[in-house]
Amino acid sequence: MELLSGEVTLNYLDIYLPNILAALAAAVALAILGSMLAARSESLQAFVASQSAALGITIGLLVLIFTVGMEHGMIMLPTIFAFIFSVSVYLVTQKLCERHRVVATEILVAAFLLIIAINYLFTAAIPSLEQHFSIAFMGDIATASGASSYWLFAVSLLSVFFFILNYRRLVFQSFWIASSGIVMFPVLKLCFYLVASLLIVESTRLFGFLFTSASLLCLPLGASIGTKSLKGFSLSLPLLAIVSTSLGFGLSLKFQNLSTSATIVVMQVLVSALFVFKNNLRS
Repeated sequence: MELLSGEVTLNYLDIYLPNILAALAAAVALAILGSMLAARSESLQAFVASQSAALGITIGLLVLIFTVGMEHGMIMLPTIFAFIFSVSVYLVTQKLCERHRVVATEILVAAFLLIIAINYLFTAAIPSLEQHFSIAFMGDIATASGASSYWLFAVSLLSVFFFILNYRRLVFQSFWIASSGIVMFPVLKLCFYLVASLLIVESTRLFGFLFTSASLLCLPLGASIGTKSLKGFSLSLPLLAIVSTSLGFGLSLKFQNLSTSATIVVMQVLVSALFVFKNNLRS
């Protein structure tokens, strides 16, 4: 029986290897991105942009359904709409927040709720999109195709490479943006937001809003509270992402009734909380 169980586990690993690699790489990339956005005081903007991407995907699917059809349409249309909506909502909310700094949080929360409401209006009105709304929010990590998983894996690796390559300049840029609104290295800023948009859009499109937002927010929060130095933060952040995502994916494979995305998010929060608790006990 033990041998059979081991063979089943290996079969699962073979089947889900692309999904596991994509989830690990995306969690690390999103966690690094989330920490940089937090340094720029833009965490909530990323939260709203992620939900905007989900709305863009819905509208892209609607266009395919009512114009050229799902089978013969442009398969990249939902991604294009997601990118356009994500960037557009970010720019609009950023301008509003700059003009009304006192109520910036309320503006972003209102925008987030409005986007969810619009998304639900579309999906509730068209029965064929109701399942999409659930998948777009909760995620579909375990059932994503191998090609989609490898694509997200590549996007995540390229994003991590970009962040590491430009780490010092991005940190310096974030400091000036957060402290005085001065933009150093404007070309780098443009590249940063293009990479961030691509990563958020593709993660939301393939793995759902829940996984994307949790990786952006929960992991950097746990690493920042649980460490006292920049070096400790830089080392613990990818470690938290890898450990918590691996545990979540493993549990969802062992207990197949569990949602993969939800299990990963729960483990991200629990592992981050344990990390903070353990380090606080030491101090």
